[in-house]
Amino acid sequence: DTDGSTASSLVMPTGTNSTIFIQVSSFLPGGGHLFFEANALPDQPPNDLFENALVIPDLRPNADAAAQAILNLPPEASVEAGVFTHSASSIRATTSLSDPNPTCALAVGESVWYSYEPSHDATLLLDTEGSDFDTVLSIWTFESLPDPDNPEETIDVLIQRACDDGGTQTDAFIEFAPNFNEETTPYYIMLAGNNGENANFVLSVEERKPPANDEKVNAQPIQAGTGVIEESTRGATTNPLDPA
Repeated sequence: DTDGSTASSLVMPTGTNSTIFIQVSSFLPGGGHLFFEANALPDQPPNDLFENALVIPDLRPNADAAAQAILNLPPEASVEAGVFTHSASSIRATTSLSDPNPTCALAVGESVWYSYEPSHDATLLLDTEGSDFDTVLSIWTFESLPDPDNPEETIDVLIQRACDDGGTQTDAFIEFAPNFNEETTPYYIMLAGNNGENANFVLSVEERKPPANDEKVNAQPIQAGTGVIEESTRGATTNPLDPA
């Protein structure tokens, strides 16, 4: 019985080769119109836990396809034209006690995890456009800090590097430049639901590709009668010599 609503919902496990009987009754005498729906929940996301983070491959156009295949991406994940996309459901994702708390949201839950280890200098664009709920994206790395219980020792702690909850929109977006050097360690990406929301989600990750007319020397000519010009400024840069 769902308080304050005429609808009721129930989540329950089922076994194989078993019959389950479900009783639906009226709260008050008299009955009425009934709408009953039963659905099988999706599988638990394979990257539900931090230790099972889904590896995002090298996104350069000339990246070795064979190397990407070794990562054994799940069927719902793909890399096409340098864009990593993962479309799945977080309905059966869990909230681990070890999950960090992003600073851009009051409370998050039902998280899934990804890892990315840069192999070169690049700026990444991450977004959750197309998701069915209010998403929160955050990026983390491990950093060695003094152990509060033993100052002579250090412990590895997840430190937030970027975070976005989409503001008034449900889609989150982060533009982030990982630090690439000989001591580069993986970056971990957490996609979670604001206030624990869950549903179908989409994560897209790509390297920033400036538009063809990003610099003044490549300005696009505009001729009389051109009409409306539509293009995206996603990936555009700010040149220090650009006028204010």
